[in-house]
Amino acid sequence: MLCSVSTMIFTVIFAAGMPAVLSEEIPTLWAINNLSGAGMISRVLYVVFAIAAMLSSSVAFIFTVCNRFEPVIERFWTKSTGFSRKLVIAMVFILVCTFGSSFGLLNIIKYGYVEAGHFGDIMATACKVRGIAGVVIDGSCRDAQDIVALGLPVFVRGLNPSGTVKESLAKLNVPVRCGGVEVRPGDIVLGDCDGVIVVPRSDEDAVFEKVLNKFDKEQHIVEALLAGKTTLEVYGFDKLIERKLGEE
Repeated sequence: MLCSVSTMIFTVIFAAGMPAVLSEEIPTLWAINNLSGAGMISRVLYVVFAIAAMLSSSVAFIFTVCNRFEPVIERFWTKSTGFSRKLVIAMVFILVCTFGSSFGLLNIIKYGYVEAGHFGDIMATACKVRGIAGVVIDGSCRDAQDIVALGLPVFVRGLNPSGTVKESLAKLNVPVRCGGVEVRPGDIVLGDCDGVIVVPRSDEDAVFEKVLNKFDKEQHIVEALLAGKTTLEVYGFDKLIERKLGEE
């Protein structure tokens, strides 16, 4: 318990104060000194926090969260310093990460991280060799040209050359949320240059029946256009225009 609390405090302080302490020889000691004042107490606290830091989650990630939301907090809390705003953000973030999963809150902040490239050409090569059909990431990737040349379909929010840390253990065959959509093991995932869709396994027959009906309808439209009709005639827009003009 003590280690968890000290880790939380260390991460909050360091993440919020990182911009001001990057040039310090011992940044953590700087943060503690500014919190408690110089002296024996700060030295003891530094030892405790330094040990807890070894078990801490990524401070850099929380620093990114602080930078992203600090301008938003400033709009409502104008009479405050940048450090105090980031301190509050870091505290809320750590609390949500620590306790939020019990209440389903962690999904709010867990996805859509684009400040680094989660996936690159090495992982793409490994996927290709093992016969993986494609990759969908609610985040960014890097080495885009190499991945395109490799021929592996990869769907992401954007591109970012920065690397990621290898800290968290992955879970397989569990429900996830991607782009705000719940995806369960066994669901059908289809993607092309327009985007990605997820079809729940339980709705497979009904969805594909509607898809085939729509495809047949659009094929008839294409045939009509090739036969010389206009889109106004095919969709009935000519009659709609006449009615609208008649109403004026």
